[in-house]
Amino acid sequence: MSLIGVDVSHHQGIIDWKKVKQRGVTFAYIKASEGTIAQLDYLKANYAKAVQAGLLVGVYHFHRSNIDSSTQSAVFLNTLRTAGAQSAALPPMIDVETPDNTPAETIKLRLSHSVQQVEANLKVRTILYTNKNFWEENHLGDGFSGHSLWIARYLHDAPAQAVAPPASDIAQVKPPQGFTKWDIWQYSEKGRVSGITTNVDLDYFPGSLDQLKALKHTLP
Repeated sequence: MSLIGVDVSHHQGIIDWKKVKQRGVTFAYIKASEGTIAQLDYLKANYAKAVQAGLLVGVYHFHRSNIDSSTQSAVFLNTLRTAGAQSAALPPMIDVETPDNTPAETIKLRLSHSVQQVEANLKVRTILYTNKNFWEENHLGDGFSGHSLWIARYLHDAPAQAVAPPASDIAQVKPPQGFTKWDIWQYSEKGRVSGITTNVDLDYFPGSLDQLKALKHTLP
């Protein structure tokens, strides 16, 4: 069994989540913040409606490598609290993919601090989104190997509709150094889904609903 999801930000504008669900999309991640900028209005406009439509929903922060991690974490956590999304069904995701002219050792240190601060506050394990080239070029290594991995890799023949990619494509997707597997694959940035008027990221989870829910690990 496999599941298809979308991840969205303000770029997708107003979304009809009922139509999205009807097109076979099972889960969604909604952007809450980037660096020190909150997307509170966007999150509030979409989170409750996506849940009401029957999707499993998570929230994410776009991490900027050149900004203090404590400041970023505070913005993310405050945005979740204000929007009522701190208890989302899926684990919080931290998107790290841009060096922002920052040395590799600083990228790793700030990412580690952000992860620790979010997890200490929400008491759940974060999931990390990245791509293989960024992760390995910045020598992020195995310091995050206990986390679930969401990997971005776009193949030329990836389907533009909300359907599972072919097995031959799935077999080509390899995790970066420090991980033994990936959990979610973002396979297209040019997806087309009824209910969303723009292109949208499409995501593939190779398991069942219960297995997707199980990505949310409660911490002591």
